[in-house]
Amino acid sequence: MTSTSLVTAVNDLVEEFAVSDKVLNDSVNYFVEQSVHGLAETADSSARGLPMIPTFVTSVPTGEEKGTFLAVDLGGTNFRVCSLKLNGDSTYDMVQDKAPIPQELMVGNCSDFFGHLADRIQQFLETHHSETISCAFEEEGAGKPVLFKMGFTFSFPVDQTALNRGKLIRWTKGFDIKDAVGKDICLELQNAIDARNLPVHVAALVNDTVGTLMSRAYTKPSDGRTLIGCIFGTGTNGAYSERIKKIPKFDAQAHPEVTEKIMVINTEWGSFDNDLKVIPNTRFDKQVNENTPNKGFHMFEKRISGMFLGELLRLVLTELQSKKLLFTSGSGNGKLSVAWSADSSVPALIDGDSSSDLSLAGNTIKEAFGYETTLEERKQIQRVARAIGKRSGYLSAIPLAGLIIHTKALEKFDKIDIGADGSVVEFYPHFQEYIHDALRKTVIGDDEKRVAIGIAKDGSGVGAALCALVA
Repeated sequence: MTSTSLVTAVNDLVEEFAVSDKVLNDSVNYFVEQSVHGLAETADSSARGLPMIPTFVTSVPTGEEKGTFLAVDLGGTNFRVCSLKLNGDSTYDMVQDKAPIPQELMVGNCSDFFGHLADRIQQFLETHHSETISCAFEEEGAGKPVLFKMGFTFSFPVDQTALNRGKLIRWTKGFDIKDAVGKDICLELQNAIDARNLPVHVAALVNDTVGTLMSRAYTKPSDGRTLIGCIFGTGTNGAYSERIKKIPKFDAQAHPEVTEKIMVINTEWGSFDNDLKVIPNTRFDKQVNENTPNKGFHMFEKRISGMFLGELLRLVLTELQSKKLLFTSGSGNGKLSVAWSADSSVPALIDGDSSSDLSLAGNTIKEAFGYETTLEERKQIQRVARAIGKRSGYLSAIPLAGLIIHTKALEKFDKIDIGADGSVVEFYPHFQEYIHDALRKTVIGDDEKRVAIGIAKDGSGVGAALCALVA
């Protein structure tokens, strides 16, 4: 039987991870304020405030686009290469390869990193487009044609100055390639591609949230207006369409090629409230921040994203064990004391177990940390996992509510569609339910029913291809 002390401790922990209505609404108001500020002023080097980066994407798809395009996607710890045939009827055919980035390259040097990406592109073309590549090589003497336009989904903060130009502001998600900061990542990739004599032109630099927005609009999954494209996966971010006249910091006269009335904005909301004025900051959040390479940055992301949920659970369980309230017998497998040894699937599987004996939760705990548990212990661990997931969902509603309010979307559209991608929004138990619950607690209230969140499949690849088409 579980001790009263464990139940009491977990009660306190659940309360600690709870997001009050006041915190929720104060955060939404602050997000709106920071959005307006970010549209008016360029983010400073300390990355305080919302960057609100113009992307130079000035149109959204109609669903009638056609053609074959390449797309590469560096959204987290994996690198994906794909070719897409857009059929012109809101459908597409795709071939793709995906592989993890070697750990040493994530903290290595710029030349080796982009060389590795170009090698992966070359391998993909040789596997899936060998005849096209052979023709390109045969025509090289007469001036090799560019056969493939490629969209480059790059899910890190970039100061973008054109559709296919952008300098890296900083790394996130465990990357720390110091000599790449400040460099134009499109040029770096293009140079590596050219060095391998590949018939590929990097035509568009696309944040994965921009790709998600474009993909959702192309596939037309609902009758609502697609207002936001967002990622809730390894990291988190969002993009939306803004009227150019409401972007004071964007000099439209300096960019005569931009004549449209709207521009997609990459909010970089993972860095929302880095100063911790409104969002929660538990002792576990502090520990997570101290053990990351970008201390003090992307503080919002560190509370809700897949990269951090497993670590938050591990830290809580470690504290309970240190108080001799949990895992008091046996030595486990040692992973409980190893930082980042539990990914987001651990709390997700524990939270999602609805069996009477919580056997899946027990197996997950045993596999992750090596400890056998009683049913009552599993119940308390599930409560912790659920509290962490619920907080993630509630906090995730903040930027969605903020953009809906900022754009006055509820006054303009009967229904609002949000395209979402990422493992957390797609697979984490109750995550979308938590978001909708939180939206209802904001000034949106009952109008939350007019907001639909849908999964944008292959958002990064399809969206990047659509941006390459526009280019």
